[in-house]
Amino acid sequence: MASNRELYFELKKLVPMKVNDSAIKLILLDINGFASFSELVKHFDEQAKDLDRYQEIISRVMAGVPIQYALGHAPFLELDLIVTPDVLIPRPETEELVLFAEKIINKEYLGQREIKIADIGTGSGAIAIFLNKRIFKSTVFASDISSKVLAVAKENAIKNDSKITFYEGNMLIPFLQEKIKLDVIISNPPYIEDETTIDDNVFLNEPHLALLAKPASQYYEEIFKNVHAVMKKVILLFFEIGENMEGALTLLIKKYLPLADYEFHKDIYGKTRFLYIRNDTYEQE
Repeated sequence: MASNRELYFELKKLVPMKVNDSAIKLILLDINGFASFSELVKHFDEQAKDLDRYQEIISRVMAGVPIQYALGHAPFLELDLIVTPDVLIPRPETEELVLFAEKIINKEYLGQREIKIADIGTGSGAIAIFLNKRIFKSTVFASDISSKVLAVAKENAIKNDSKITFYEGNMLIPFLQEKIKLDVIISNPPYIEDETTIDDNVFLNEPHLALLAKPASQYYEEIFKNVHAVMKKVILLFFEIGENMEGALTLLIKKYLPLADYEFHKDIYGKTRFLYIRNDTYEQE
């Protein structure tokens, strides 16, 4: 039987181009059933618990499967989420988006009243679940066009003890049909227009439905042009965006939300990746 230390250094030699140090640690956490890195450190020189699981994961990784799909789950802030090839692997940029949104939402609404939040194009459910757990007095909805995607998101809501109302449908259509009025919309929609710019491993393994849009602003425009029909007196909108979309999105905001306040924000790498809009032009209840 091999120890966790031995497996760690074996992985460093075996698949240096397939997994980084963080991925190696995720593998060791998984095969031992540990919940935290501190647990792994504590038992680093002890025998690994499930070598069959280890071999299964490594064979998938060596075949080119992304580590998160090989494991079947991925971390997202304090959450652990089920991931399958039907959903995008959660990204650090999306973690930045929800932390920013949490701060603004709490500043605007904290303790005032029950607010309604919608995650459009929910994927794994990461955004909806995180906000449901962190925003006091919130009702959270999540929608996606794919029933397979929603099945994963629903599993994640159960796994993370979150009460989310899910709808199948494109963009805001379910909310228009159900006549739901919202305080907050948050979305990380597809926005890659040129598939040649996508990393080969991502393009081969992750769902194109969640990546590609023509034009890149397609799904943002769908939300902008319908937002008045689903908003309360004030609505906050948060988006993850492509780093070169500021110009195109500014034009759409001026077209559909001409009196709204809006801000573009950079990620930790200095790239413009987030859009925040506050619109209170239309008083619709």
